[in-house]
Amino acid sequence: MRKNLFLLSVCFWMLSLSFIGCVPVLIGTGVVTGYLATKDSASGNIETSFDKLWEVSLRVVSKRAEITDRDKDLGLIKAKKGKDQITVKIKELTEHSYNLKVTCRKALALANLKLAQDIFTKIVRNLGNR
Repeated sequence: MRKNLFLLSVCFWMLSLSFIGCVPVLIGTGVVTGYLATKDSASGNIETSFDKLWEVSLRVVSKRAEITDRDKDLGLIKAKKGKDQITVKIKELTEHSYNLKVTCRKALALANLKLAQDIFTKIVRNLGNR
């Protein structure tokens, strides 16, 4: 009995650890097909138009931080909030599918994953509300 319990707990922890960093997300109206969190960024593939994703990203970032640079042709938004440098990148995957990546770093290259996840989540939720 103890052996079965031990084996079950080992399987549980191994399975739990395998999901760290890559979590499927169902936010809004199901526009996100997957979600990946790394040390300093949150990213996911989103089914929408580029213009809609660009406008929502710009609006969400401008509410949270001061935009320092933007280039719609490159799909790039840079902003600063205190010591945090925020970068939003939009890359085309297909005609109606884009990869959205939000990166946040503090001075001396320290990561701020919480802020990156917060901005990413707000962008996705606002896409569902438009």
